[in-house]
Order: sequence, then structure tokens, then C-alpha cells
Amino acid sequence: MKTKLIILAAFTCLLAACGGSEKPVDLTEAKQAANKKYETGSIAEKALSSYARLPGQLNPFNQVNLFPKVNGFVKQIFVDRGTEVKKGQLLMTLEAPEMESQLQAAMSRYLQAQETATASKEKYSRLKQAAAEPGSVSPLELDNAISKMKADNAVAEAQRSNVASVKTIQGYLRIYAPFDGTIVERNVSPGALVAPGKNTDQPMLALQDTRKLRLEVAIPEDYVDKVDLKQKVNFTFNAMPGLSIPPG
Repeated sequence: MKTKLIILAAFTCLLAACGGSEKPVDLTEAKQAANKKYETGSIAEKALSSYARLPGQLNPFNQVNLFPKVNGFVKQIFVDRGTEVKKGQLLMTLEAPEMESQLQAAMSRYLQAQETATASKEKYSRLKQAAAEPGSVSPLELDNAISKMKADNAVAEAQRSNVASVKTIQGYLRIYAPFDGTIVERNVSPGALVAPGKNTDQPMLALQDTRKLRLEVAIPEDYVDKVDLKQKVNFTFNAMPGLSIPPG
């Protein structure tokens, strides 16, 4: 009898549980609530951004040291330190007396060769006219005249080129400005003996174009592979602290 009462009570509890008003839990709403509680974002791989302060130096965009191309004496100087010059402007003149003698000797040789070439040409013309009469001039003599005329013409052309070469060298006695700029050094005076030298020697004049400057910065080896050549930079002057020059 007791066993039947226990079974009846368990069955009654089961019916009560099945007939209750509770609803099943919705897991989707719980997930949306969790998403609202925590912020989300996308992850992407990018290079780290950084900057470094490095010392630099502003140098002229164009600068040149002027040396003589030939031996000579300084005759005249038309500029001094601080003089602003234009491209092609005459800066100074040199003189070399021995070069005048070389030019005169070259001209004499050229005139002599030209006279010889003219005589050979006239001789060939006379032989050619005489050869019109059969038997008056041998073919060998005519060929020799042609060869002599060509050889003398070649000698005359060589002497003419020699004269042009001496004149070109003589033009090196006049020093011109290769570009617009300012004279920053003058190391010679009239009467000084000058000669072609090396870059390590002292120049006659030094010319710089300071209207446009180039910023040169020595980058440490550790930063070389991290430099973006397309990125513009700002720079400041030690003489003007606090003033930052934007990239131009």
C-alpha cells in the first residue's frame, strides 16, 4: 500500500511539471547581450610609425672651385668675395707670353702648308690639261701628281687643326662663371703665377649658388632600411630654437 502511494505521488509531480507555464531559454538573446557588453574591432598588420631627430647641414645646391687649365700669370680680376655673378660673366683673365709664340708658329706652319697644297693643285691641273694631248704626259706622272696634291692638302688640314687647337688653349686664359651665384673665396691677386692643380689644392675662386640649398643628413645604419624616401621632413635651426621649417 505504501509503495502505491509513492508511485502515485511521483506521477502527480510529473504531471505538474509538464503542465507549468515556464518557457524555454532563448540562447540567441543572451549572445546579442554579450556582444553589446564588449566592443569588437578588426586587426590588421601595419608598420610601426616612429621618428628620429638627426643633425643635418644645409649646403649650396651648386658650388664649384675654379682652377686654371693652363700655366700663366693673373692679369686682371673683376670680382671679389661677395660679388654676385651671372652665368657666362668674365671673372678674370690670365696671360701666357709663350702661348702667343706658339700661336704665331702654328700660323706660319699652316700658311706654308697651304701654299704647298695650292702649288700641288696647280701642277696637277696643268698636267691634266696637258694629258688631253695623247702621249704628252705619262699616266704614272699624272698619278704621282694626284697623290702629291692629296698629301699636301692633308698636311694643310693638319696644320689648320693645330692652329685651332692653340686658339682653344689660348681661350682658357679667360675664366667665366659656369652658373649664377656668389663668389665666396678669392685666393689670388694680379701677377700671381697659377697652374692646373688638384681638388685638394687652393682654388683661384670659389663660386656658390645659395639661392637654393640642399639639406644633407647622415642617417645611422640602424635606420637606413626604415627611411621612407617619399615622406617629407621638418627641420629646425640651432640659431632659431623653437622655429620649425615645414617641408617645401
